[in-house]
Amino acid sequence: MSPQHTDISTPTTRPVRDFRAGRDDERRRHAFASLARIDDEPLRDARECSKKFIRAQEAAMKSWKIFFQEVYQIDPDQIWLDLCHRRSDAHVKAKDYCRLFLDDYVKYSDRPVVCLGPEETKLERAVTAAWSVESLWRTLVLAADNTVLRVKRRSDPDNDSKWKLQYTPGSNNLRGEGPVWEVSYWIVKHLTPKYNLTLQQTFTKRLATDRDILLALTTLWTRANDIPCSRRTRVAFHSVILMAAIGGFRPGALLGLTYSQVRLALVRDPKDAKRKIVAEITIHQNKLRNDVIRTSQKDKVSFSVVPIPCQTCCLSTLIAAQAIFDDAFETPFSSFGDLLRRPKIEHVNFIQLDWKPEMRNREIFPLKYHTQRELWNRVLEVAGFRDLLRIYAIRVGAGNRLDGALSSAVRNYMLSHSTTVYETSYQPRNVGHDLTEIAFGDRAGGNKELFDLMRDSSLGRDADAPIYITKAELESFEKRSDMRALRAQYAKLKKDESLEAKKEANRIQSRLGKLVNELTALTLSVKRRDYFRFVDTRRASGRATDDLHVAPINPRRTRHAEAGPPAMMVGQIMCQDSTAVDSGTAMELWGSSLVAFLKCRDDDLKAALAPTLIPSISVTNSICLLCKKEFTQRRNLTRHVASVHNKQFQRPFDCPVCVDKCIINDAAHWSHHIDIFHGRQNAPRFPPKTAVQPTDDAEMPPMPVIRLDRLDTSKPTCLLCGKSFATKKSLTRHNKEVHHQEGRFRGPFDCPACNKENGMPFCTIFNAVEWSNHVETVHGPQNTPGLPTDGQTNFARKRKRKGDRKDEYSETDTMETVVAGSQENPGFLGERAKYEGKVAFCLFCQLHWAPGTYFARHLNAKHSKHFESPFSCPECPPNDGCLILDLFTWKRHISEVHGGDNGALLVDQGCERISQRDGTKRRREEDDMYPKDTTATKKQRPSAMLEDVIDHAGRTSVID
Repeated sequence: MSPQHTDISTPTTRPVRDFRAGRDDERRRHAFASLARIDDEPLRDARECSKKFIRAQEAAMKSWKIFFQEVYQIDPDQIWLDLCHRRSDAHVKAKDYCRLFLDDYVKYSDRPVVCLGPEETKLERAVTAAWSVESLWRTLVLAADNTVLRVKRRSDPDNDSKWKLQYTPGSNNLRGEGPVWEVSYWIVKHLTPKYNLTLQQTFTKRLATDRDILLALTTLWTRANDIPCSRRTRVAFHSVILMAAIGGFRPGALLGLTYSQVRLALVRDPKDAKRKIVAEITIHQNKLRNDVIRTSQKDKVSFSVVPIPCQTCCLSTLIAAQAIFDDAFETPFSSFGDLLRRPKIEHVNFIQLDWKPEMRNREIFPLKYHTQRELWNRVLEVAGFRDLLRIYAIRVGAGNRLDGALSSAVRNYMLSHSTTVYETSYQPRNVGHDLTEIAFGDRAGGNKELFDLMRDSSLGRDADAPIYITKAELESFEKRSDMRALRAQYAKLKKDESLEAKKEANRIQSRLGKLVNELTALTLSVKRRDYFRFVDTRRASGRATDDLHVAPINPRRTRHAEAGPPAMMVGQIMCQDSTAVDSGTAMELWGSSLVAFLKCRDDDLKAALAPTLIPSISVTNSICLLCKKEFTQRRNLTRHVASVHNKQFQRPFDCPVCVDKCIINDAAHWSHHIDIFHGRQNAPRFPPKTAVQPTDDAEMPPMPVIRLDRLDTSKPTCLLCGKSFATKKSLTRHNKEVHHQEGRFRGPFDCPACNKENGMPFCTIFNAVEWSNHVETVHGPQNTPGLPTDGQTNFARKRKRKGDRKDEYSETDTMETVVAGSQENPGFLGERAKYEGKVAFCLFCQLHWAPGTYFARHLNAKHSKHFESPFSCPECPPNDGCLILDLFTWKRHISEVHGGDNGALLVDQGCERISQRDGTKRRREEDDMYPKDTTATKKQRPSAMLEDVIDHAGRTSVID
């Protein structure tokens, strides 16, 4: 049967046929002209790649040519041609050349990176994963196929299939074929073990839950002073993160969103007949081919958002506020209230709010990807996350929420991928479900709330973790040789008025800023790692960490600092309880505050912060956040809290202001929390007489943090509360009447002045005697209070008259009786028992000393310059990577790693390590540090006095 032919000619009318017949000559000329152009533009034999991938191919081919032209000095293009000659010697040699290039790529990928050690820079290999080499190889093959081999295919069309290279993997774990596969297999089997490359992904796949997103967005506003950025960038970042959390869209699809992709309208709510601002957003999916004819609409997805009670998640209000600020509406609106009230809906339920024609192609939320990434990392850092999440975690979390709530087809449509890709690449490592309950049902109990909490990546966060480096650490950067060299170059170039010198000076200034940023990031990373490790150890041992809580202070100048307080006011409006007022009123207040914030109308924000809601951080009066009562002075607030809310601090409670759950343990914790998060003027002070007094069986409130650089060093100062006195007698009386009476010395406590802010290791005090000894030896005799004797009102430290003047004995002269009486305290004996038969060995001067506080005096007097810049521990192996930043780090390192104490190794008396050292030399250095005085009252050396103290306490002296 002959095939049937179908007439596919288009039926036309006679006028149309006559019109076309009259244009035959024109069409003939156009055809000949087009044919000439077609010869110059031959058909492509492969799909067009994206611009990003084309740049990657060009970079790979450039490295290939440089290596073989300049290093190996052979023709790089001939290698690809030989690679297509199967079963020949040239083919084998070409594969060897490819392996040679990839081996060189890994071996010489090391680069100098900034470090904190004395070497200042170190070489670090950039290629550490096998996937990096595999990706380069495949990119290189595709680049060669699109350049060198394409030219060869056009010159030799008869052998077109011969001049092609492609990766042909095997199926069902079978061997693949072709030279490309052979080199890929060599990368895995030989190159990877040779250079210890990893075959695994270098990150842990985690998801960001809805609570993680809310915490990040709340921190963005409430901690705005610590997250500096422009006003528009803050609103844009909030909106982009919110859209990513709603639909799981890729950052590339959200960044660059224009007004033409958003449709805003007023709709009458059928539930209460109120008008609501609704938005329909159309997302153009990325990572799709553009050179194809679309037979579906999977490249675009639209979704709608409406006003919701949670203002943090209200995307429609953010869009409307941004449009008012940009004056994007075709019908101008002066305020958010004007947008809600002026349009007349009449008898219809929908009013379209059109954009101005010139605004349709303008970005509504201008934000660059690197800015989004930096802000995201900073927000998580300030929020106290232990490990920072990748932005990709927002998409993984959104996909996890959409799965099950939507069908697989709708989920794949939203995420723009297939079910196979979702099942392979969008599952976090932690399953997050109670598998025990699935296995055993009701026998496992109901732990859903606990497992929901454990899914949060913010579970282990600590908002008190350090977020800044100290001023001393910042100043230490200037002592580096690389920093000094750049400073010298910059100073020299600034004297030159030429244009080239100015350009070079700008480049040097940019390098200086980059170097400081890198050093700051490295130092802060070390501090945060050590902080979490230290507080975990402390809390595990049952000790409090309140002394570590200090107000964050940024030692560097930042841009957009003036936008911080207004943003925090917006954050307070955002975090208010919207259920306490009408939903429409709350939405209008939230939208109006965003417009005022964008237009820099800070006075409008102050007016919007009504005292009945959350008090403004900029209000001068003090407000009790427990009952919203206002006071003109902070001391009146303190008196009010101590008298009215005293009982509230007897048990933990939730902060009534914070949206994120924050547990307050006691009055001191409440004062510190308000000072940090809700304004210092609203934080009550709790001096000992007005603080909540503990009972005999209750724990004392946490000690305050004493900053030595803020004390008046010219006067005796109480290091328990920071109060200064005119005379030492007044200090002693204060210590007896206040701290002894409140029971401060009934149990162990940490010295408030020994903390990281002062660069000193933490020290636990067990009784009043140990406190007095500690203050004298560490913080100076001037600040040492006298000790009251049992049953007497006078003090153990007697005065004796010498002529017409009074001269105080040294406190150690009368310490014998007191120390002997302290033998009943087992904690005190336990602290000293570790010194029995031990001497303190100094790793800097290789001399041995008496352990404890006496060696601390030697360390501070003789070796303080060692801690002015980072250095490596001389006891650790050279390649161990141990880095000492300051005195605090050194003492903790010696204690935790080498089992020492106070920065010294504790070694047995007479051991081989110290037997070779001459004790006379140590005595001589001791005499240099403490010169002899002919005065009778200062006749003994401290070493001798320490011997007496230890002997009277019933322990053997460790002094030679």
